[in-house]
Amino acid sequence: MAAELVTKITAARAVEQTQESPFYIPMTGPAARPRRSLKHDDTFIVLDSHGDIGASAGGPDGLFNGDTRYLARLELVLDEVQPLLLGSNLRDDNSGLSVDLTNPDIYRDGRIVLPKDMLHIVRTVFLWR
Repeated sequence: MAAELVTKITAARAVEQTQESPFYIPMTGPAARPRRSLKHDDTFIVLDSHGDIGASAGGPDGLFNGDTRYLARLELVLDEVQPLLLGSNLRDDNSGLSVDLTNPDIYRDGRIVLPKDMLHIVRTVFLWR
């Protein structure tokens, strides 16, 4: 209970500080998303640098085995907003992708309720059959 109260107070102070800062630059969405591909035997996956499948329109994203696409869309969103990329690493053997993300500014009724960089999200995509 005490830890939850401290977390709420810390988040409230962060919101107040960001809204009071005259130099605050809001961040609401991601930039371009380069494609990554993972492969093992006849199975491969095409996804973006965030670890999402099909989030960017017009791409050949998906999970494929042989000549069949089994998954065409898989996307992580926070309150209907895409997380911001901190960094991603592709394994040397192209079997895994590790992605570090953070939250953008989350708004409700024109006010920031969750300032950017309050959450750290780690996604790992590992392809093995």
